Amino acid sequence: MEKHWLKSYPPGVRAEINVDEYPSLKELIERGLAVHSVRDAYVQMGKAMTGTWACTGQGLGRDMKLGEMVATSRWSVDVGGWWLHESFDATVGKETPHVYEAFTTFDPMSKKWKRVMVTGGGGWNTGEATATACAPAPNGCKLDWELSAHTPRGDFLVKDHVDATDLKAGIKDWGELSRDSGKTWMKAYELTCKR
Repeated sequence: MEKHWLKSYPPGVRAEINVDEYPSLKELIERGLAVHSVRDAYVQMGKAMTGTWACTGQGLGRDMKLGEMVATSRWSVDVGGWWLHESFDATVGKETPHVYEAFTTFDPMSKKWKRVMVTGGGGWNTGEATATACAPAPNGCKLDWELSAHTPRGDFLVKDHVDATDLKAGIKDWGELSRDSGKTWMKAYELTCKR
């Protein structure tokens, strides 16, 4: 029998199902509800963050000292609505700009946020976060990130903290880095971002 309906399936939809994937119809429905309710929360976070944010605070300069930091952070929902995309452009003092592109999504199976970043100067960061709190719409979540950073000048660890639970007060970002595998940490930046 020709399965003519398969031609109308969007990309990524399987033609066959694994009947052993779920032990019961109840578990299939519960898993679907969990994934889609998380997606709704994720979409809400995307709506909360979308736009351009002006950021001020302190950041670590190339001289490894904290200096005045000014940044612009632009957020959008991209890649079919599954990734939050941040374009970040900052200067510390009169230094060469610090820039990155970050893509963030939520993995409902692990219940963790995932991030991939590409940084100016040829670096990249990857890692995950857990939401420690989420505020009602139109606000977002508080996230604690643990990232591995890789640069031409060496690898290091990063802890980023983002608090978007009160967008009227602004997004609060602060971070620290470790060049000795987490034995010691130093403040890398602290910013407040407002629309």
